[in-house]
Amino acid sequence: MSPWKNRYQFWLAMILTIAAIGVRIPSLGITNYDMEVFNRRWYETLVEEGIFQSLGRSFTNYNPPYTYLLALSTLTREFLPSLIAIKLIPTIFDLLGMFVIFRIARLGHPSNDLPFLAAAVYFCAPTVILNSSYWGQADSIYTVFLLASLLAFMKDKIHLALAALGFAVSVKAQGIFLLPLVGILVLQKRIPWRLLLILPLAYLLAVLPVIALGRSFPETMLIYSSQANFGAKLSANAPNPYYFFSYDMYERVLPYGFLAACIFIPYWVISAAKHRVSATNQILLYALISVALTPYVLPKMHDRYFYPADVLSIVYAFFYPGFWFIPILFQITSFLAYSVFLFDVTVDVVIGAAVINSITLAILMRHQWQVEGNKHTYPGTTTVLAWVVALLVPFAVFGTCFRFTLTPLYFRGEYGFRYTQDQSQVYTKYDLIKRASLITDYLTTDKEVGYLYRNRFLDGTRMFDEQVLRLLQGTKKEIKFVFTIWFASLILLFLTGLFAWSKNQRKAFHQGVKFGGYLAISLSPIFVLLAYFLLSNNRSLSALLVFPMPIWMDMTIFSSILTAATGTMLIQSMKNKIHASQ
Repeated sequence: MSPWKNRYQFWLAMILTIAAIGVRIPSLGITNYDMEVFNRRWYETLVEEGIFQSLGRSFTNYNPPYTYLLALSTLTREFLPSLIAIKLIPTIFDLLGMFVIFRIARLGHPSNDLPFLAAAVYFCAPTVILNSSYWGQADSIYTVFLLASLLAFMKDKIHLALAALGFAVSVKAQGIFLLPLVGILVLQKRIPWRLLLILPLAYLLAVLPVIALGRSFPETMLIYSSQANFGAKLSANAPNPYYFFSYDMYERVLPYGFLAACIFIPYWVISAAKHRVSATNQILLYALISVALTPYVLPKMHDRYFYPADVLSIVYAFFYPGFWFIPILFQITSFLAYSVFLFDVTVDVVIGAAVINSITLAILMRHQWQVEGNKHTYPGTTTVLAWVVALLVPFAVFGTCFRFTLTPLYFRGEYGFRYTQDQSQVYTKYDLIKRASLITDYLTTDKEVGYLYRNRFLDGTRMFDEQVLRLLQGTKKEIKFVFTIWFASLILLFLTGLFAWSKNQRKAFHQGVKFGGYLAISLSPIFVLLAYFLLSNNRSLSALLVFPMPIWMDMTIFSSILTAATGTMLIQSMKNKIHASQ
């Protein structure tokens, strides 16, 4: 053991821990909407009806293990306010988390004080404090069981690892975020298939007390199915790609989101399982990617669901010091996501959080590729990647060019030309340009139709009557459908670019962009023909009554010309990149 005067890491850990306690104490007395509407009401129910009577029925939307802890907290009601008693539950689990993180870090640093520092950094991490002591959420509870499961996996104690994971899932459904790691170890035959029965047995053991007190067995076992149906949101401020889609795209995008998750997560599991885990820190890397990737590719995630990634990234940095910035990026991502609810900041910050989260995950997957010792790329994957990019490029380019036409600048030029061609215009050129500017602003933003109601022409007449406003609402739905395809292509193109970088397949990506450029040139006249056919044979389109057909055709032709020009530039730039890489 080093002399006390040389144990600066230990003393730094003590200072950080004391500072974190100093921040947490005043946070315990701060309430919020979730606390008042849910947790405190559940607490009051336990007090008023009695613990055993309350546990025998469904009175919360949480699984039984949390209600056990909430019931225990009511025993302190004589000397602690309910708010503090409730928040002490996750805060105490933060202390337990310190111990487990210390044990995990000790596996990589058995002879120095870095494990103390790892535990302290976790305890004073901003999102950990905000989640537990400030917000009063239960994420630290199931995360402690995930940490215990990871520790057991790293020590090759499979039975304990699966039992801890089963208890994590029994606390909150988000415990399943570690299941991809289990899939890797099963495929590598480090976990026998029969031992997977431990997972449901541990879950059953955790919920048996409430069943014994009279709660319905099917209702208790299926509580997560009812939670999954709550809230029609693709992303409840979760920093993942689904945040970029508006609420009214929920039903259209949701099936494809689940399909993407069902494809990509197994792909990652099977790909990782091909490489034998050779060290405990490699298990840690897989665990971190597992808890970060799963909520990233799944729809219907919430702002707090990256909490396990926040925590595991801290341990990861102590095993891989060169990646010290990874936990900082996760902290920034989650802090931005939390701040919308906790501090009422603009929801636009989640866009930045989603971008940072995407880049962070790509860095982790590239590190995985390096750790696994990959020296080459697989031809099949390279070909598929190139074709996916090639098919996305035309939609991304044409959508971007079409979006450019839905701007006041374009309509200034359009009406400048159209107005001189038709001198029988009822309204002045200024009126037409102003009207078009207001329409494009309404169609391309989240503004409600009432935004247009009070606008008038120069002669005082109303710019939009009731019929036109109804038509504009229909047009907005039609435009949003087109924009959804565009957004999806941009997001997928961005993600495939990150994937290509993480797997060292940038050449395949560049080839795909080049092919996409050729497709964009080839498809640009087809876009014009399709638009003409659609506009000529579908008079029910609301868009035709907002702007006349010649305007829409001009917009399509102009967009197609820009698409062809952009495709030409992409081809030339990608040729240079491919030539330089050779």
